[in-house]
Amino acid sequence: MCLMLRVDAITLEKTAAKSGAVVSGLKVVDMVPYRDNFHCQRSDEISVSFLYVKLARVDYILWEARNSALLEVQFLEYVDFYWSANLHLKMLTLVRSIKAFREELKSKQLSSAPSGDQKKSGKALDWKVSFKNETNFGLLLSAENNMFVYYW
Repeated sequence: MCLMLRVDAITLEKTAAKSGAVVSGLKVVDMVPYRDNFHCQRSDEISVSFLYVKLARVDYILWEARNSALLEVQFLEYVDFYWSANLHLKMLTLVRSIKAFREELKSKQLSSAPSGDQKKSGKALDWKVSFKNETNFGLLLSAENNMFVYYW
């Protein structure tokens, strides 16, 4: 399994009540692993990918009065996304590996921390996703069956 993530530019911001990021030129490529060097390219120079986001903004806003937080994702410019069964299996493997890694870290933290320090945040998480410009979704089930959804 080999996934390559390319981000042309990212801007991060943090205040007491809000954290945010603006991402430009995000492209994710499904690749066959190889041992040679891979030359760095801008996202526009990579011709084949399964995800391309030209410009997006992500905000995490704490609402102390409501004891909740809002995760807002705005796709401000062009989005291109294609899903396939092969990609699904690769992403599933990646997510399972990340979860296992996080559980291992949590178990090590809990074993080293005093027993009285184990608190859990009770904040509810609201979320909002918006597409503000041209968006293309594709689904490849097999060589004979594919579906393309165009959204403007």
